[in-house]
Amino acid sequence: MKHRIERLNALLKEELGKIFLKELNFENSIVTIMEVKVSEDLLNAEIQINVIPFSKLNETADVLRQNRNRLRHLLMKKINIKQIPKLNFEINKHQTEGNSRIEKFFKNDKIK
Repeated sequence: MKHRIERLNALLKEELGKIFLKELNFENSIVTIMEVKVSEDLLNAEIQINVIPFSKLNETADVLRQNRNRLRHLLMKKINIKQIPKLNFEINKHQTEGNSRIEKFFKNDKIK
């Protein structure tokens, strides 16, 4: 059963990443899926998200909250399992130092 959960974690991460790119609009921010953890009973999935710039955190959380059911519906079309887990998004607040370095890099004039 453990291998099944690991495969489902990877599959959900991949498919949600594709859906984020095509279906959701995160204005002026970069949203990445850091990790997906599906519960042992396969009913819940905790998705850890990283947001750059950190100032867009609340806007991103609102977009995810508003589209939670739509995301499950889109996953049902892509993944052939009996029940799609309930999606619980958690914004990764521990990477603020790394995010600030990345934000400085993007603000730098070297990128055109």
